[in-house]
This record gives sequence, structure tokens and C-alpha cells, in this order.
Amino acid sequence: MVLVRRKRVLFHDVPDSIRHLGPGNKLPDPGLYPSPEAKALAADPEVFYIPETGEVFLDYESYAARMTFYKSNIFMCEVTGKTGLDYFQAAESERSESNNLHARFPEQLKAAVLRAVQW
Repeated sequence: MVLVRRKRVLFHDVPDSIRHLGPGNKLPDPGLYPSPEAKALAADPEVFYIPETGEVFLDYESYAARMTFYKSNIFMCEVTGKTGLDYFQAAESERSESNNLHARFPEQLKAAVLRAVQW
């Protein structure tokens, strides 16, 4: 888990107006939407997506602000304790170090260690 200021990074939810859409689904008639935001989305379904986090944004300003946050060197890899990384570097560091840790740890010891640390 990537940390920022020793706390988990919280992701934005997918907007309700597009939550029901999946691959191949089309937006219904704009007149069916009650909110102005949903009507605008139906008229122009362009969204901004960050694949690494799964976040979806309806406007470029929100997307750009979030990308600026992710590219700031304020994140920390929880596995190694490395600091001064951007979000994407920290996530990759955690992924690779977790894989290395699992590969180096002997299978015979895993069960014994897990029993010992369990309350």
C-alpha cells in the first residue's frame, strides 16, 4: 500500500452518472438524467481515466490536479521505507519488493511464521 504522510492514499469514486456503464454500454437519452452534470455527460461522454488507480474524472481540471498530486515526490513505499517517490514509483517499488520477498522466503517457514504471529 502506497503511503503519503504515513497514511493510505484515498482514491476518488467513479461518478454515479457513469458507474453503470461497462464495455459496449451506451448512454441512454440525455432527457432521462435528472442532474445537469449527468445531462452534460450524456451529451458528451468524454471522461479522463487514470489506469493505475482506476479513477475516472468528468473534467480535465480534476484529472490534472490529481495527476499533479500523483507526480509529487511525497509518497513512500511501505515495504522498503523509501521516501521521496511519486505515486507510480512507489507502487512499482512495492510490487517488485513484495514479489522479491515472497520469492526469497522459504515455503517451509511460511506456515510456522504465520502461526507464530497470529494472536
